[in-house]
Amino acid sequence: MNNQQIFNEFYAITGVTSAEASNEYLMNGLNAIRGKIVLDTLQVTGDHNFQEKFIKVDLVNADNLTIGGDGQAPLGYNGEYPFESDLIRPVRVEITTDGTNYTPAKFYDMNQNPGSEVVPNITTPHVMFERDSFFVRPVPKADITGGMCIWYEYRQADFAATDLTKSPETEPNTHLEYAYELAIRWGMKPNNKVERDWRAELKELRKTRRKFYLNRFKKQNKVTSVYNMMRFR
Repeated sequence: MNNQQIFNEFYAITGVTSAEASNEYLMNGLNAIRGKIVLDTLQVTGDHNFQEKFIKVDLVNADNLTIGGDGQAPLGYNGEYPFESDLIRPVRVEITTDGTNYTPAKFYDMNQNPGSEVVPNITTPHVMFERDSFFVRPVPKADITGGMCIWYEYRQADFAATDLTKSPETEPNTHLEYAYELAIRWGMKPNNKVERDWRAELKELRKTRRKFYLNRFKKQNKVTSVYNMMRFR
């Protein structure tokens, strides 16, 4: 469904009109609901092909970097690179030291490092996460274009009130969930009412979405030979 179709379903469920619930009101509600559903879906999928971006970040030679007079550290100081503004959770990082060959970086916690974080002595690619930044180890000793590749789950951008032909990011067959979420949001307004069957239907729709994403990549097709033929089981 696109957003207009979701709104039409909302009108059918609640019996209200567009004069009572404007596109702007419904779109604001839809944006809030999307955030909740995206986080729930990410939790269910466990990083499998949902809401991911891929970027490359240039690495900076940290040898000559110093903290400025304003107390601010320049980009790359001690191997620190800030998260993208829409990053929810990093999934994978690969680093190159020669600009050509990339190696997956291991994620670690500061307290897992038995050595120094002031003068790190980690020699293989590692990344630590602190204060919404990547800390690259070993600290880069050269400028490398595209030196760090990052896959990450991203935060969706809000729809504008006029984005009626766009659609939420989840599987289209589960989009009726948004209409029932909007209906319950509407029903919670003063002098309105939430019907019991709305909550029951929403519960089932939520289960359907979760089940779809939970099992989306679990089916494994095994090839076996039977009577000189190939089949999947």
